[in-house]
Amino acid sequence: MPNLNEFTFNIRSIILINDQTHLLSNEDIQHTLTSLSDHQVISCVDYFPSNKTGQCHFYTYPHTRVHYDNITNNFPGGLFKHVRIATLFDERPFEHTFFIQIAQAFPFLNELI
Repeated sequence: MPNLNEFTFNIRSIILINDQTHLLSNEDIQHTLTSLSDHQVISCVDYFPSNKTGQCHFYTYPHTRVHYDNITNNFPGGLFKHVRIATLFDERPFEHTFFIQIAQAFPFLNELI
């Protein structure tokens, strides 16, 4: 079997947070991914108390997919030239500066949902 030369990924996990006392942070996730030194790995952890859920999204950068789903106020930024469709989700309202960041991060965006 030939060697794998490149591994890119885009993973999102959703958890229920009923009574958890230790909730992971972005730093916790980044620490677990340090062995993937060939690529920059971006992580974004969000918790939504009213839904009692948490979301962890991590992916290799640069991001080459055409969709970027469930962007939150915790969006880490970057440049996403391939993304044409993006969706937003958060319990807190999005501010004007957030939309400026989105416009800069997704220069070829066709649809924002």
